[in-house]
Amino acid sequence: MTGIKDPAEHVLPVTIDIMQLLGHQVCERLPQQADLDTLLRALSVVAFSRKDEARAIDRDHFEVTEICEEIPHHRPA
Repeated sequence: MTGIKDPAEHVLPVTIDIMQLLGHQVCERLPQQADLDTLLRALSVVAFSRKDEARAIDRDHFEVTEICEEIPHHRPA
């Protein structure tokens, strides 16, 4: 989820669980920590069915919104 490919990086099962909670379609839960490079190789055969919708997203959209939450909660930012 960092956006960079680091050979030492791993994906934890909780990361996949959270992606599912956020509405992503998850094929299977990871049974344990997985090497990022191995996962990327396995996913290289996935065909994305919503390419046209993804291309239509306005990537330059910007909107100022109020702060709803600050983390950490118990300390001022």
